[in-house]
Amino acid sequence: MRVVLVDDVITSGTSVREAIALLQDTARVQISGVVVAVDRQERGHSGLTMVAELTRELSVPVRPIVTIREIVSYLHDHDVSGRRLVDDTRLAAVEAHLAEHGAR
Repeated sequence: MRVVLVDDVITSGTSVREAIALLQDTARVQISGVVVAVDRQERGHSGLTMVAELTRELSVPVRPIVTIREIVSYLHDHDVSGRRLVDDTRLAAVEAHLAEHGAR
């Protein structure tokens, strides 16, 4: 059976790895790909994003629907229900976090 794994958020890749191991221990499945709703763009051990690192490690496509930078950029540039959810201070905080923990 071919399976595409769907996950909500990818940070370290642990939940994807654990889900694949559980699936393969339980049934005869071939993982065809992984879709994640949000890629937090965290840096893996190789220095690549976790999406790129998992793609290499699993030898299957790992695709995010949206990245944290795309979300923050949109929310910085648009009001939601009359409010700006990401102001300059929050944008700077996310960028500082990504500068420290994100992939280069």
